[in-house]
Amino acid sequence: MKSKTKKILVALALLILLFIGYKLFSSSPTAQNSSREEPIAKGISPSPEAVPESESSMAFSSQERFSASRKQSQPAADSSVPASAQDKKIIKNGNLYLKVSKIDQAAREITVIAQTNGGEISSSSFSENTRGQKSGTLVVRIPSNKFETVIEAVKKTASQITDESTTSRDVTEEYIDLEAQLKNKQAEEQSFVRILGQAGAIKDILEVTREIARARGEIERLQGKIKYLESQVSMSTISISLSQDSQITPQKNNWRPYQVFKNSLSTLIKKIQNFIDRLIFVVIVVIPVLIPYTLSFLIACWIIKKIYRKIKGKDSSVDKSKK
Repeated sequence: MKSKTKKILVALALLILLFIGYKLFSSSPTAQNSSREEPIAKGISPSPEAVPESESSMAFSSQERFSASRKQSQPAADSSVPASAQDKKIIKNGNLYLKVSKIDQAAREITVIAQTNGGEISSSSFSENTRGQKSGTLVVRIPSNKFETVIEAVKKTASQITDESTTSRDVTEEYIDLEAQLKNKQAEEQSFVRILGQAGAIKDILEVTREIARARGEIERLQGKIKYLESQVSMSTISISLSQDSQITPQKNNWRPYQVFKNSLSTLIKKIQNFIDRLIFVVIVVIPVLIPYTLSFLIACWIIKKIYRKIKGKDSSVDKSKK
């Protein structure tokens, strides 16, 4: 009986000790930090009301250690992509072929439309044919968010829209790739700069300097590509071809016979001058060159004719002797 009582008491003592140890472990700082770090590792941060200020700073430091360990374990290209690069990068371009009543007036209206919407006329060219009809091309650069607005406003200046086309190209992936390459090259340059500070031999210094110059050149090339993409994304291009409507084109003072007479006379004089030039060339160059060839040909013909006569005379004499 006494042995059974002792066993029961020992079991109760062990249970009490296990319970006290569990309480002490659950209330210890290490257990609290591990319970805090588990939701942080999963990307869930505890609410500020539930965590005291001292414990919140401990949890934040553990989160920083976890983020730093992730950055070290991941490739540089993945960890260097900024949040802004996740936005869509779209390049928009448009082409309009319009017929207008007056080219000059339409060009002025398009210029005002572009400037009102924060854009500008990038280039322009106009020409006029013999009948007085004008045609031209305008290239407009406007902010991308005003692209559709400007397209609709420009179309209203035309009496007829003969053709219209718009294109959009998504360069988000190319932009992100260029930014990742730029970050890697900048990190590479910084590494070479640190190595340069530790280099002692002149040979090592020169080699590291060459590597720094190479990395800097690649960085500038990537920065230029990124700037070009950004300019293409932020500013859209619209090419506008204008032609004057033939039904509305004024026909006054289009016939200029005096101008036609002057042009015809000038053409005639040029033709006569060309003929005289060719005649002089024939007399001075061609005839002297042909003279020896002609003499040689005549002499060859005379010799062949003489030989032929001799052969014919011999044949006739042989025939007479046989008879």
